[in-house]
Amino acid sequence: MRYDNGVYRALPNWWQRLSFWYTRLCAVLLHWRQKYGDFPYQYHLDRVVGVAVRFGITDLPFLKSCLGHDLPEDQKTPAWLLGLIGMCRQARSLIFGVTDEDGATREERKAKTYPKIRSTPRATTLKLCDRIANVEECIRSKNRKQLEKYRGEQAHFRHECYRLCDREAAPLWKHLDGLFAANPA
Repeated sequence: MRYDNGVYRALPNWWQRLSFWYTRLCAVLLHWRQKYGDFPYQYHLDRVVGVAVRFGITDLPFLKSCLGHDLPEDQKTPAWLLGLIGMCRQARSLIFGVTDEDGATREERKAKTYPKIRSTPRATTLKLCDRIANVEECIRSKNRKQLEKYRGEQAHFRHECYRLCDREAAPLWKHLDGLFAANPA
């Protein structure tokens, strides 16, 4: 399945494109054999990047953080390895800013993680790109159970991470709210 997430047009220089694709290749290899529904995990990574590009977020460190946002959680990837695959300090900070803390339940993990997201610059934007990609996939694949899980978390997520002064995240919050409104329970 081919998917154009707009990243090629979003990165103006050849060296940025090369750096992005190197990091993408490494992220795909680190997620090897991991699935996102019926698809290889790169399907999800490409959609998270696509959400960022769609909302005009095209700086290279942020796009790379979209590729690596699940690596520490899913693959136990350490910071030094993220650096080796091309993640700068800013990208690594974002990635670890959205990585779930330990906890017995999802609710407990989120309760520990949301304050970290709130306190890390741009981490809310990264988490929103991930959440929008997940919710859009739930809608596309008609996965009502997952959609309702995200809907149930939305009020707490918004309460913990929404900041009125965060202009970058504002259109993402609006879009996510619109997705839930357009797909009632």
